[in-house]
Amino acid sequence: MDIAEKAVSSTPGASILCTAGKGEKPGRFLIQYGETDWEFAARLASRVKAVLYPEVCRHGAYLWFGIPECGEKGVKIEGEAYAHGISSRFYELGGDTSGYKSRDFEYYRVGCGQNHGIGAKTAYAGGMWRILEKHIQLLQEEFRYTYILGRDAYASAKPVYNPMFVGQSIHGTVIKTGGDAVRLHLKIDKKQDVSTAYPYPWVPDTGSFWKVPLRFAPAEKCTVCRKPARRCLCISRMRMSGMP
Repeated sequence: MDIAEKAVSSTPGASILCTAGKGEKPGRFLIQYGETDWEFAARLASRVKAVLYPEVCRHGAYLWFGIPECGEKGVKIEGEAYAHGISSRFYELGGDTSGYKSRDFEYYRVGCGQNHGIGAKTAYAGGMWRILEKHIQLLQEEFRYTYILGRDAYASAKPVYNPMFVGQSIHGTVIKTGGDAVRLHLKIDKKQDVSTAYPYPWVPDTGSFWKVPLRFAPAEKCTVCRKPARRCLCISRMRMSGMP
């Protein structure tokens, strides 16, 4: 949550409203690199299988981190469904290997003249559903609303990775060492506190920790992402005069 708030802090009046991943820690390093605040926040949300929803009823740039809590419960939707089935999202998330059941992605597409908020709960066709999508059209001077009714799993997302990290090297300065890891102040960051610096695993040029001891003076290093934003390693250093 704190990271998500920082991600949008550069936008005046922006704030995150969290309904997913409360209290969860990222577990791995997180670098905003070549991404807008929206793109980075969406990537953060995907870490907890959630998506971003814009808040349209408040003044300011509010983003829901997960399904919105609009305060509407037990709304009545008077309209006939013109689509019903299993969303393709079930298969996009991995089908039977995703940990979900196909019935978790059952949905109804319903059209009506009543205006309700995304996240509202409703009884429909003998079951309890939530409004997870909302589309508005102006037809003959009257607003018509189309809703997607589904279960929470319908709003799940696959983990999103930053493709710009593939093969990327980011230079930084070693500010602390310990064990087989180094903490870096990356050049892309204006400030970096030692206590919050990420401990990157270090792989020496020889590929063997037994042959090269982990001894550094303050010097330039680089981190290289082997897979899209999944694993970063400190793999080399720029030699300085007097260094072994």
